[in-house]
Amino acid sequence: MHYSNISASADQALDRFAMKRFYEDKVLPVGQPSQKRYVAYFSGLLSGQIKINNKPLFLHHVIMHGIPDFESKGGCRPFLKIYQAMQPVYTSGIYNVQGDSQTSICITIEPGLLLKGDIL
Repeated sequence: MHYSNISASADQALDRFAMKRFYEDKVLPVGQPSQKRYVAYFSGLLSGQIKINNKPLFLHHVIMHGIPDFESKGGCRPFLKIYQAMQPVYTSGIYNVQGDSQTSICITIEPGLLLKGDIL
């Protein structure tokens, strides 16, 4: 909506989206924090405040801070899947993690993964 000039800003686009969901009786949150962050990122690209770095980078580690409590005994079983240009380029194994909001895990990718462009 912001890209098409239906909304003047990313915040207005998110508000319109939330109201549309509300009127359709789908009273759900506006979105995950990562979705809001991506909308703000795209808005920055449209306004010129953010420039795309077209140089490739190597990803060696992903750190997850705070362990969600999804298992009955606490903890979770996360895995990492990385997409480049909407194509999966890496999938980690499944980790059995016990902990709490103070625990962190580090997923190591070796050799480093060469990434460029839109990464999810």
